[in-house]
Amino acid sequence: GGKDSPKAQKPQEKAPFIARRLEVWDRVKKPTPQWPDEDIEVRLGADKEGKKFKLGSTPIEIAGKISTSLAKRVIVARVDGELWDLQTPLERSCHMEFLDFETPEGKMVFWHSTAHILGEAAEEIYGCKLAGGPPTEDGFYYDMRLPEGGVVQQADWKRLEK
Repeated sequence: GGKDSPKAQKPQEKAPFIARRLEVWDRVKKPTPQWPDEDIEVRLGADKEGKKFKLGSTPIEIAGKISTSLAKRVIVARVDGELWDLQTPLERSCHMEFLDFETPEGKMVFWHSTAHILGEAAEEIYGCKLAGGPPTEDGFYYDMRLPEGGVVQQADWKRLEK
């Protein structure tokens, strides 16, 4: 490129703050609790009657017991009206719906999570500073500031996607 072309950013091996972030995570993450051997009742979708599951079961475990294909496509659960991570244990009887990419909520959760993955990839590859990266009505993005005024080029997309 000419003198006005943006400077391509050279990838880094590892951004130094990533190791610190992982060390903090390992120090503060909570251990998995031991759940008493009790049943809870989970009403699924439009079902009037609940099904019995073990206290501490997660939505993804329940989805897998219902159908392998459901477990593969579900993105988030709605538990008693609130969006619920698929790995979060159920602590009480509840009503639960499974949401996939075809639902507005599933799509937004997928894009929100994917924006975080893009942000982490950019941090690891370039050592950049992240700004905003919300999901939008038709996708997601992440604003970032790369060191030394660098920019992400189309040639970088394959590495970021990986």
